[in-house]
Amino acid sequence: MSSFATWTPKGGVGKTTFSVQLATMLGYTYVTNDEYCSAEDKFEKGKGFLVPEGHHEIPFADKVVFDLGGFKDERIKPLLEKVEKVIVPTLDSEYDIKALTSILKALSTMNSSVVILINNIEPDYTNKENKYHEADRAENDIMKIVEDNKLTFKSLQFVRIRKSKGYKTLIKENASVFDYCKDNGVLLNRFRNIIEDMTVFRNTVLN
Repeated sequence: MSSFATWTPKGGVGKTTFSVQLATMLGYTYVTNDEYCSAEDKFEKGKGFLVPEGHHEIPFADKVVFDLGGFKDERIKPLLEKVEKVIVPTLDSEYDIKALTSILKALSTMNSSVVILINNIEPDYTNKENKYHEADRAENDIMKIVEDNKLTFKSLQFVRIRKSKGYKTLIKENASVFDYCKDNGVLLNRFRNIIEDMTVFRNTVLN
């Protein structure tokens, strides 16, 4: 078994949303250093933990999803070095992609297996040839950052997450999309895009 970490110092990109989804999909324990998200309170007893500032370290354990924010928390580095993969969520704007430069530079010295989640993707229906051209551009820009800075990763994978209001419901219910929609045809149809994207996310992280 393995543990995983979702890490970014940037807010509003889906760090906690996808940490919770991964933990609930895998049945893993959820651990965070983010004192402002309160997601740990929604897990059953013994499955969600906050390790606030003041604790000397964030203990590493197997079968855990670590939801980590910030650059200044020195307790993060040992975890990023030990986990199987680090998941980095981002939006597809040019500003957000440029902000990845410092994150990828730091990660290249700590963990060589990275999954980048390009979140909140919206299709461009005016482009008949490729309605997801902005996601293509984002991936190309990220690869250019890697090449220009001569960064080396054993594995650098991409997962695209389409924009959906359904994630707010899943956070509120603290449930994986599979558990929430199980055996309910209406919900399976309504959450179809999320189910497809989370299937790819889970499989990418595990493989």
